[in-house]
Amino acid sequence: GIVVQVLLLTSLFAASLSFHNVLARYIKSIAQDGCLPTKVAATHARHGSPHTASVVQSISVVVLLAVAVIVGADPIT
Repeated sequence: GIVVQVLLLTSLFAASLSFHNVLARYIKSIAQDGCLPTKVAATHARHGSPHTASVVQSISVVVLLAVAVIVGADPIT
C-alpha cells in the first residue's frame, strides 16, 4: 500500500511538472508572436529555459488559486 501511495505521489508530481513546462513554453511562444510582452519570451542565458514565462505561469496560478479561495469556489467541482 505504501509503495502504491509513493508511486501515485511521484507520478502526480511528474505530471504537474510536465504540465507547467508545457504551459511555460506555450506562453513563451505566444510572447514571441507578439501577443504578450516580449520580455516574457526571454530565455535563461546558460540553460536556455523559458524562465520568465515559467514565473509568469506560476504567478498566474497563485493568483487564480487565491481568487478561488477568496470566492469560496471548490477547485474539484
